[in-house]
Amino acid sequence: MNSQPVSSKSDIVVLVPARNEAPRIAGNLEAVYASQLAAHQDLHVTVCANACTDKTLEVLDRVKRGKKNLAIIAEYVPGKPRALNALIDHTEKNYRLEKNDAVVFLDAHAEVQPNTLSELTTMLRHDKSLKAVSANRLSAAPASDSVLDHFLFGMSELSLSAIALQDRKTSCMAVRADEVKGMRFPEDVILDDYWMTMYLGGEDHVEMHPTAFTLNEAPTNFVHFAGQRLRHLMGL
Repeated sequence: MNSQPVSSKSDIVVLVPARNEAPRIAGNLEAVYASQLAAHQDLHVTVCANACTDKTLEVLDRVKRGKKNLAIIAEYVPGKPRALNALIDHTEKNYRLEKNDAVVFLDAHAEVQPNTLSELTTMLRHDKSLKAVSANRLSAAPASDSVLDHFLFGMSELSLSAIALQDRKTSCMAVRADEVKGMRFPEDVILDDYWMTMYLGGEDHVEMHPTAFTLNEAPTNFVHFAGQRLRHLMGL
């Protein structure tokens, strides 16, 4: 028997594509559920395990036992667009979203701060000209005792900021629910956040929140950080 869509009132639906995120997914979901959501008490989270070859699904099963409104789906063909489309399909089939609801696309490796979701959705609710609001993406300093690692990290962050590349790719975006209906990502898209911005009408309708941010995985050293940043800039 097919379940009827769930009626929603000022809901936030958080969609998380995850591929081989076993070490981080539990803590990052805990951060979502610990968010300050005074104006949006009804929170729903769906995680798509995308062709995982580690223990991501096992971790998600354990987390699900203690969490309300947490759904887990699987997509066996690798690729973030496939995972995102599976998440949107699940949302359209299971939730009757209203205009003031928000759908948040959140990368599994990104940790929201206590105010991230509430600030994004509040800005979206108050500014009717916006279709989406994204959080700033901050990189954690290397988890290294090396002074050289931290010096190189600081210099590279300053350089990237100076050439406006620091926050080009976001890890968290809140989209007005009626804009998500019918949205499907091309299977060959690389910069999914840039594609979504263009799909929603460009930068006139999508803004970066001035204070909301996500914290990304701390690299073990500067070489690890440089590799992360290179993949980030290439849209991988």
